[in-house]
Amino acid sequence: MSNVSSSRAVEALSRTPLSTVSFGALCCLTFTFQILANPDVSHYTLNAQRVLFHQEYYRIVTCAFFHGSIFHIAMNMMSYMTLGKSLEKRVGTFFMYLTVLWSVLWTSLLHISMSLAISIVTQDSSLLHRNSLGFSAVLFHLLVLESKCHDPAIASSRLVFGVIHVPSKFYPWVLLFTLQFLMPNISFLGHLSGILCGILQSNSKNYMIPSIDFFHRCEQSQYLRKITSMQNYVHVPFETDHFILNTFFPNPRDGGGDITIINRNRCLATVYTCVWDAYRKITKRSSSCMSSQGNNDCTDKDHEAIRMHQQPFLSSPTISSNDERIQKESEMV
Repeated sequence: MSNVSSSRAVEALSRTPLSTVSFGALCCLTFTFQILANPDVSHYTLNAQRVLFHQEYYRIVTCAFFHGSIFHIAMNMMSYMTLGKSLEKRVGTFFMYLTVLWSVLWTSLLHISMSLAISIVTQDSSLLHRNSLGFSAVLFHLLVLESKCHDPAIASSRLVFGVIHVPSKFYPWVLLFTLQFLMPNISFLGHLSGILCGILQSNSKNYMIPSIDFFHRCEQSQYLRKITSMQNYVHVPFETDHFILNTFFPNPRDGGGDITIINRNRCLATVYTCVWDAYRKITKRSSSCMSSQGNNDCTDKDHEAIRMHQQPFLSSPTISSNDERIQKESEMV
């Protein structure tokens, strides 16, 4: 019986597209490392204060692949296998690889930027000190793209938990607020950053995605032949699927393709300038308060932020010791 089950599992994995299997395996291997090596998970979570003030930039990537509990990774991986398989079969493996890597980077940067902006506006630095981890930000990014995979004339609505019909374009937003209501401990900003990244990619494809010709040239390259010849590799769509091509890939007539890199550099320069200005503003205020603790211009929240900034980072409990305490002290994404 066990041999039959294992053979069915291997067969199911062989039919799952390559990119979906790869990132799913990476998350599972990372969680296996958490169980065996028992690391301090708080060193790998996304923490805006540690990234901005202590230059721990590796957290931007590691936070997506670490999870808070077996239930956390099980829910994320079941959702990812279903969602990733459906999306990758429509857009191709190479496109999916690029999208997930892009999502890991930009969802974290958006999360940090929103935390910093809210802290500046509200003069409350608590968001900067929150830990978040998990693959759900990427899932919400892919969910936005998947909701655009189907022609509205064919599939104009989606089911939320198999109960309520909502328009496809509003489905990620309804799911965002529904999950937040049912599970208040999850990271709202993390999921929101995933939705915003999905909207950004689908509406700014000329800036973020190479042309369809670029994907075709890469797939025909002899250096990638071993990968593209694998059984579960899905080639990017050719001119047969016009809906997918028009939805996800840049049109050279609209400025996509060859000038994509130039446009992307301009976009990144603008984002970098905004984040850097905000970073300088908050650090300047913190420095002025540190030089004069009794200054009336500094609020109690500023002094509290300085105190937390000067203290060593408080390590949260590890996974194997107590899963419930980590879920309480760290937001799950």
